Amino acid sequence: KRPDQWDAFIYPDATNLTVNETIRGFKTFELCQQAAINRLRASNRADKGDYECGYKCEPHGPYGGNLCAETRK
Repeated sequence: KRPDQWDAFIYPDATNLTVNETIRGFKTFELCQQAAINRLRASNRADKGDYECGYKCEPHGPYGGNLCAETRK
């Protein structure tokens, strides 16, 4: 089992949610959210990209998906 942590899933192109970058290991949702927003801004994708934060995520399925106890934005 994953520890009590949040992971950020960053989508540089909001129209293609299969391409993403993951940053793992935040202690709070707020830290996860800020890191995701900062990453989009740093890559000049704040207006084109999207993100979500997942709590207690584990790899799931053959295509590299994640199963999270909770997700929010």
